Amino acid sequence: MSRGKKKQTLLDSDLPIKTIDEEEGLIPFFLIDDTHGVYAAQFSYQIVELQMKNRTVKSSDNKPEYIERYPCWSFLGDVGTFESAIDFYLSNKERELNARQVKNKDYKKLIETQYEIREIMQKAFDLKGQNADVLSFSELIDYKARMMKQIKDLNEQKKVVEQELNSLMEFIKDKRRIIVQNTEPKKHRVKLED
Repeated sequence: MSRGKKKQTLLDSDLPIKTIDEEEGLIPFFLIDDTHGVYAAQFSYQIVELQMKNRTVKSSDNKPEYIERYPCWSFLGDVGTFESAIDFYLSNKERELNARQVKNKDYKKLIETQYEIREIMQKAFDLKGQNADVLSFSELIDYKARMMKQIKDLNEQKKVVEQELNSLMEFIKDKRRIIVQNTEPKKHRVKLED
């Protein structure tokens, strides 16, 4: 049984290869690591992966001139929320890292895998890292939400204080009325003799 010829790829050809830096595809708004990110679709989030792709550039007479190599963000998985996108990435990354240790009984390597994943996530959520603008924007949104909640709580406290103040003022008015009535000179009625 013959195996046949090995399939020739674009990189195996004799054409020169030019690499460009312009990214194509589903460009993510949040980078998890160098090759994975989160893309915001219309109604969900998607995990995307950076891959290097090739295409042939042809001349005007339809003959191949060179091979263009470019980075392209490709769809990896569809999820509903940002949190589930991170969970999806973590489970895939853990599976990928644990696949290296087939039937390994050394628990230190499993712990190292967990530390490696933790470091990736710390880099992704570092306020001075690659996602600084997204994280600072989300931090501002969180800060605004906290301030709005505090304002709402203060308005509720203000209403309670106003009610207590009104009841206190009524109480003071009531006590003043009693004091004024007790301090007024009493009219002595003298019985006239008949």
